[in-house]
Amino acid sequence: MEYGASTMRRTMVLVSDGAAAEARGTGMARNAELAVSRAMTVAEAVDAPDRALVADLLFVEVDDDPGVAYDALLARVARLALGGQAAVVAIRPELIDVTDAALGDAPVGLVCAGRASDRLAAIEIAMATGGGLLREDGPDREDQLRMISAELSRIADRLVASVEPRLGGADALPAVVQAADAPAIGAEAFRRILRRRRLRDQFLGEGLFSDPAWDMLLDLAAARLEGSPVAVSSLCIAAAVPATTALRWIRALTQRGLMVRTPDAEDGRRVYITLSDDTATAMDGYVRAAQTVEG
Repeated sequence: MEYGASTMRRTMVLVSDGAAAEARGTGMARNAELAVSRAMTVAEAVDAPDRALVADLLFVEVDDDPGVAYDALLARVARLALGGQAAVVAIRPELIDVTDAALGDAPVGLVCAGRASDRLAAIEIAMATGGGLLREDGPDREDQLRMISAELSRIADRLVASVEPRLGGADALPAVVQAADAPAIGAEAFRRILRRRRLRDQFLGEGLFSDPAWDMLLDLAAARLEGSPVAVSSLCIAAAVPATTALRWIRALTQRGLMVRTPDAEDGRRVYITLSDDTATAMDGYVRAAQTVEG
């Protein structure tokens, strides 16, 4: 469906899988002061030429899994986003694994079970950056754009530095040397740290000490030792934050090389997340250092 001409400067192509999803998308366009230049179904978008999907923003809102057509649509969205098209996909929690697997590392904003404010925030970020970053809503959009960019860079850089070989120095902590007969670090050591973190929430309130990146690294370290695959949706749960926030961190940490995306050999519509070898070594070293400090 093509909408009439508008005096609004910015335009949006809306792709949805039903009347309810289309109504939400149209409402988002109005709130974001975007003119819907074209609205189409998932099937129509798959068959449409690329030029029909190009606008200031490409917005996809789906409630259910349309199957093969959805996979094809996401592949096109990812390709267009890699070419500079600002794009946002809004989904329900049950579509996390399928959507993430199809989009990969493409700079597409992803909102999961988000409120209207989450969608508006993702739209503003996608259009300001050319796509990609996820965020929660806040009082000042421009300030939050700067804050999130700085936060991701600062924390990811610190995490990357922690797994790179250290050159030492006057202020460096003594290295933890593993003796030949030192017992191996087991998954329980990492699970114990996670349980202690949850105790803080129990006694001091949820969210006060939120650190999704660290929680996910701990969960992946334990899963690696247990030999258990971890899907994106499961990792979002382990992060103990809203799925939109968890997905943002998964993107940031995989792009920085701390986490690795591995396709499921039995299900092409799903990927597993694991620690990189260097990150796994660093996590093992952290536990050994912590045990040394604790005596």
